Amino acid sequence: MTNTRNTGAKEKTGTAASTPSVTPVIADEGIAKLIDDLRRDFTCKLDAYGARFDTLEKLLAVSRQENRELQKAMEKKEQEIEGLRRTANDQEQYIRSWSIRIMDLPVPFGVDSHNNEVVMRLVYETVLLPIFQGAVSNNLIPNIPSCNQVLETAHILPAKNGATPPIIARFYSRNIKAMVFRLKKDFAPRTTSNHAGQQNTRKGPARFAHPFYEDLTHHNFTKMRDLARDERVQSCWSVAGHLRYKLKGDDQVKKVKCLYDPVDIIINS
Repeated sequence: MTNTRNTGAKEKTGTAASTPSVTPVIADEGIAKLIDDLRRDFTCKLDAYGARFDTLEKLLAVSRQENRELQKAMEKKEQEIEGLRRTANDQEQYIRSWSIRIMDLPVPFGVDSHNNEVVMRLVYETVLLPIFQGAVSNNLIPNIPSCNQVLETAHILPAKNGATPPIIARFYSRNIKAMVFRLKKDFAPRTTSNHAGQQNTRKGPARFAHPFYEDLTHHNFTKMRDLARDERVQSCWSVAGHLRYKLKGDDQVKKVKCLYDPVDIIINS
């Protein structure tokens, strides 16, 4: 009896002693499972982010393509708009090809400056008639044309900064206008006084009393002005709306091939 109890005690004691060795295995399995779960969760999230990243890349590629196509469309529209601007400028210049712009021609006191007929006769008698008279005297034309044969109309433009307002005069014929420009150098009235009424001390021929030029569009006039202001340019003028110029130290007359080119490109072309 005594031995039996001792044996039982020993068995119980052996069982109790073996229990702690099972607990670390269970803990390790739990941690491993937790790590696996975390790994799977991380992998799933990583795959999801990767899918989203692929989607964003595709959207970005589509957006870039659409942007390139939009850029091309905008460039095409800009070219079309620029073409329309050039066409409009050319058409406006063609309409102006019958007209001249006269400077420094004051309207006498008491004259109705709003009457186009009166302004037209002022232009004819003061600016054009001396040219025709000189041409007849030199047998360049057979007779002096009348005002109504030469001019269609004339009107005064608004004055700027208190200066004498310019006058626009429109010819009936561009041929007559061209003839006036050919004869201008030899027979147009000149003055030896400056704007202040003082004697002109500049060397060379006296300036024109009432200078007149082709009536240019704003774009053409701006380009001619910019070209004339360049220190490399000796002189600049227009013929039938087309710009011509001479460089300093060069007698060759050059044509402006494209009004829309910068001055440097025009000069160096």
